Amino acid sequence: MKNYAILLLFTIVANMNGTTMAQSQNPKSQYENFKQQARKQYDDFRTKANQQYADFLSRVWRRYNGDAPIEKPKEKEIAPIEYDKKLYDKERKDEAYRDDEGDMYYQQKGIRRKVAIRRGGKGKELIFDEVIRIPDQEPQPTPISPIYEKDGITNTFTVKFFGLSCPLRFDSQNLISLQGLDELSVSAAWSRLSNNDYDNAIRDLLAIRINQDLCDWSYLQLLNQTALQLYGSDCNESVLLTAWLYCQSGYKMRLAFDDKRLYMLYSSHHIIYDEAYFNIDGEYFYIFGDRKPETLYICDKAFPSEAPMSLLVGKEQKLGTLITESRKLVSKKYPFMSVLINENKTLMDFYSTYPTSKLGDNDVSRWAMYAYTPICKHTKEQLYPMMRNYIQGKTALEGVSMILDWVQTAFVYEYDDKVWGHDRAFFPDETLYYPYCDCEDRSILFSRLVRDILSLDVALIYYPGHLATAVCFNEDISGDAMLIDGRKFIICDPTYIGAPVGAQMPNLDYDKAQAIVLNR
Repeated sequence: MKNYAILLLFTIVANMNGTTMAQSQNPKSQYENFKQQARKQYDDFRTKANQQYADFLSRVWRRYNGDAPIEKPKEKEIAPIEYDKKLYDKERKDEAYRDDEGDMYYQQKGIRRKVAIRRGGKGKELIFDEVIRIPDQEPQPTPISPIYEKDGITNTFTVKFFGLSCPLRFDSQNLISLQGLDELSVSAAWSRLSNNDYDNAIRDLLAIRINQDLCDWSYLQLLNQTALQLYGSDCNESVLLTAWLYCQSGYKMRLAFDDKRLYMLYSSHHIIYDEAYFNIDGEYFYIFGDRKPETLYICDKAFPSEAPMSLLVGKEQKLGTLITESRKLVSKKYPFMSVLINENKTLMDFYSTYPTSKLGDNDVSRWAMYAYTPICKHTKEQLYPMMRNYIQGKTALEGVSMILDWVQTAFVYEYDDKVWGHDRAFFPDETLYYPYCDCEDRSILFSRLVRDILSLDVALIYYPGHLATAVCFNEDISGDAMLIDGRKFIICDPTYIGAPVGAQMPNLDYDKAQAIVLNR
């Protein structure tokens, strides 16, 4: 946007310098002249940026050694347990003692815990001075300057992308061919790509991003599929086209090669787990694709106004539809809460490609990325009317209690390592689709349902080895609670089977608990 403003200022100044000629023209003619001059300056600005970048590609490459992947934290997962009120009350009694002022405190393993207090027999309250918050999602990157229609290109090429058929205006005769795998060859190919033959295709791709609400990861996948389907294989030309389209769309990338092939590196606002990366001037760049060489020659020069991708999925990805068979999910305590639900398999396939990442340096924040994502419209239309009907006329406490039992008892628990061979958190729709889930998956789904259906604020509560939730009611509710920003969030644990609202699973490491406040 800053570049747009500068160019507009240049245009206005130029028009001011030509007032004598402008006075002899009518307003419509003046406007047309202004528009043509502005367009030419935008085109010149982008052309110059690509020429300079091609020049960098011809000579500025450095050898980099990659860094080992940042692994997701591995910890022993706490198994689900059945709620037993007698044992629950005994556990509270055994660990409590009163201080000199009569307040009841708790101790764990003989250590006094100043953050956990109990007043008036209402439950354990854990005070948080610091919490994890999901930042507002920044606008998606945009091209360095407006990309205009190019006349004369009417041929179309249809890209197949997660069940969508995406027509692009593109003349297949304009495909590039790399003459070699060296600096000069890559530079020459970049210059050929920058001759405006692909401008209509970029406009079409950006329109698809807007119309289908594609997040940054989806958009990169779309660009890659475009290149692969144009060239018919995963070749150096398809890598270069993906990188060029990504760059022209406003995203931050770097080109690299070894003695065998070309690579595209991408940057993210979020640190990605289990992916090797290259540290370029303090910023992490990840290889896009399956091949992960340890050493690369990289052109580390920046393209003007580039921006890293975000891995937050703030909107439903409007992909193609392939409906699965229905699945029956029934609450144990409230058997009338029976739901038949099916999912969009195409969306499940897309989620399987998604990399796990974290906000900043906090490992616990990785679950916020999943809880941030909305449930898809297809699922909402099945599930939400039924849930609202079941809780109609109930208080907020009763409604939360019913949804909590449904999540506690309608799903089959299993460890990720046993099912997937590694830790794998689910987006809310995935928990409704896959036959097994664990504590983090249940908590993410429950948090989404309570926020959407009851419009209550929710926090994810992390204890080492376990993830639960806490709900902020608009009335005073008794039970174990988390005090966050002066507000009381009542514990609701979707893996403490049969436990009521306000019951915290025993024998957790309460001192190390962390809170993740979720956006509603």
